[in-house]
Amino acid sequence: VDNRMTASLGPSDGPRSLRQGKLTLTVGMPLFAALDTRQMIGVIGHELGHFAHPTAMSANFLVNSVNRWLANRAQPGDSWEVRLDRWQGSAPALVGHAVLRPARGLMTLTRNLFRGMLLFNLRVSHQLSRRMEYEADRYERWLTGSKAFEMTAEKLHMLVFADQCVQAANARARENGKLMRDLPRAIAESADHLTADQRQSVQDAMGEQQTSLW
Repeated sequence: VDNRMTASLGPSDGPRSLRQGKLTLTVGMPLFAALDTRQMIGVIGHELGHFAHPTAMSANFLVNSVNRWLANRAQPGDSWEVRLDRWQGSAPALVGHAVLRPARGLMTLTRNLFRGMLLFNLRVSHQLSRRMEYEADRYERWLTGSKAFEMTAEKLHMLVFADQCVQAANARARENGKLMRDLPRAIAESADHLTADQRQSVQDAMGEQQTSLW
């Protein structure tokens, strides 16, 4: 368990665990505090649905691992960029122009290359990810029914909104040397006491969500 507003099921120890069927289920404590038994069954069923087809899951795990690696390499501000900034500040002007500036240009070029590879991979693999998400939704609806599935989806969106409110309040409390005693309960209670306008805002946002190109 953790304090995040999510549930996830993944290999316990890398790709080998996928082949051996060793998986770890992680459920955020706010879900235990806010969802009833039927809704929790649906959430866990959704995660299990991701692994209904082990071969597809292995392929998806590999693709996502590569995409995460590319995303990390495409982000600016890595340790080498920090070193170059430090060296450029202390190196003679000739060294800065002749060595460090070209090195920075090569780093930028390489980062843009990784970014392009990441976007290409996302575009190619998005159909597999979308299909696996549909399969997970199908398992959840099969376990709990369409009405419960709809209610759980709306509840989860309300909880995400409440989580943002509670985290902001906790950050303000931290500035005064205090922290909330029970974050999961605070999130659950905040979701139960959203105003009519806040609930309508969340519902409107749900209706306006669009699937991206990726």
